[in-house]
Amino acid sequence: MKELKFRAWDNVMMYFTGGGLRFKNTDEHLELHSIKPDRYVIEQFIGIRDVRGNEIYEGDIIKLGIQKVRADGDNADFVGVIVYDDDDAQYYANTGKYKIPLSKAGYSYEIIGNRHEIPNCCQNY
Repeated sequence: MKELKFRAWDNVMMYFTGGGLRFKNTDEHLELHSIKPDRYVIEQFIGIRDVRGNEIYEGDIIKLGIQKVRADGDNADFVGVIVYDDDDAQYYANTGKYKIPLSKAGYSYEIIGNRHEIPNCCQNY
């Protein structure tokens, strides 16, 4: 079973919090209680860890290293924010120019920040 983890960005205090997230499990669905949508941004763990073992969440900014060598001999690195695409039912690194699926093999991931603390990164998202 997939591990479900969440974090919440507090728009007032300007930091991530795990406190105050309360879930109610019913037979049909999981409900989140006590969250003010204008104050908190809820982000889900995507099930992948970066090169240092850190959990990657929606909204994280990652350096995505592609293990394939380009024609000029350099490795291809991209920086993108993690987003979920409902139509494709998968996570992507959105670079502002490219939407790179995280489901493909041959990538290394390194968290370098998040969209809340570095809002100008990948502004096109």
